[in-house]
Amino acid sequence: LCAARLRQNRDKKDVLVMATTTTPPPPPGDAIPAFSLERPRYDQSTYMGRVRKFIDIINPRTLFTSDAELAHAAGLIAQFRDLGGAPPGVSNEQMWAARSTLEAIVHPDTGKPIPLLFRFSAFVPVNLPICVGMLTTNTVVGTVFWQWVNQSYNVAVNHANRNASNPMSNEQIMKAYAAAVGASCGISVGLNQIAQVANLRLLKQFTPFVAVASAGVLNVTLMRYNELQEGIEIKDEEGRIVGKSKQAGRAALTQVALTRVALPAPILVLPPIIINLLNKAKMMPASKRARLVVEVGIVTACLAAAVPLAIGLFPQTGAIRAQDVEPEFQGLKDSKGRPVTSFSFNKGL
Repeated sequence: LCAARLRQNRDKKDVLVMATTTTPPPPPGDAIPAFSLERPRYDQSTYMGRVRKFIDIINPRTLFTSDAELAHAAGLIAQFRDLGGAPPGVSNEQMWAARSTLEAIVHPDTGKPIPLLFRFSAFVPVNLPICVGMLTTNTVVGTVFWQWVNQSYNVAVNHANRNASNPMSNEQIMKAYAAAVGASCGISVGLNQIAQVANLRLLKQFTPFVAVASAGVLNVTLMRYNELQEGIEIKDEEGRIVGKSKQAGRAALTQVALTRVALPAPILVLPPIIINLLNKAKMMPASKRARLVVEVGIVTACLAAAVPLAIGLFPQTGAIRAQDVEPEFQGLKDSKGRPVTSFSFNKGL
C-alpha cells in the first residue's frame, strides 16, 4: 500500500512538472482551455484573440464587483500559484473568470485597483452621454463644452491605465490636461467655422471625429511623455526586469496613440452615416422622442463595438527584439546561459 501511494504521488509530481514546463496550444473553437498563469485564454498573436480578451476586460459587470469578490478572485489565483493547480472543486472556467476580473480591475504594474470610473469597463457607460452630446451639439459653446468634458475624462483614463514604471508629478498632469483640452477645443471650433463658411453639413458631422482623434493622440502623448524621456521597464524571456528602455517606451506610446485614432472612428463616424441612410430610406421615426431613442441606440452599439476593436489592435503585453533596444540590453543571457532574443513590456491601455 505504501509503495502504491509513493508511485501515485510520483505520478502526480510528473504531471505537475509537465503542466508547468509545457505550453499546449489553445483548443479549437470555444472549448475552455486548461487554466494557466503564463498564457492568456485567447491567442494574443491574432487580432480576434486580442479582441475577445478585451471584451472580457471592458465587461461593465466588473463595475459591480465587490471588495469581497475581488479578494476571492485574488485568492483563487494565489492558491493556484501555491498549489500548482486549481483548488479542489474549482473549474477552469471559474479560474479564467477570476483572472479576467483581476485584469479588468487591478493595474498590472502597481497591483492596486484602478479607480472605478477610469477602468475600461466604465468606458462605454461614461462615454455614451459624451458621444451623444458631441453628435447633437450645433453651437460653438456646445462643442467646446463637450470637448472639454471628453478630454478631461481621457486625461484620467490615460493616467489610470498607463505604464506605471515612471511616476508623474501633478505639474506634468496639469500641463498634459491643459494642452489636450486646448488643442481639442481649438481644432473643433476651427473646423466648425470652416464647415459653416463652406456650408458643408457632412463636414460638420465629422468634426467631432477629427477633433477627438487629434486631441486623443496629443493627450496620450503628453500624459505619457516621460516614457519617452525615461523609458519603461522591460522583462527578459524569464520575466525578470532588466531595466528601463526608451525604445520600448517609444514602441508602447506609438501603439497606444494609434488606438486613439482608431477608437473614435466607429463611435463618431458610423452613427452619422447610418442615420443618414435611415433618413434617406425613410426608416427613421417621425417623433422626436422615438428618433432620439434610435439615435442613442445606434451610438451605444457603435461605442460598445469600438472599444475592443480599437484596443485589440495591439497586445497589452508588448514585445520588442533585443537588437531594437539600447546597447546595454543587447547580449544579455538568461539563467541557462542562452542569449536573450526579445523583451516584453506593459504597453498600457
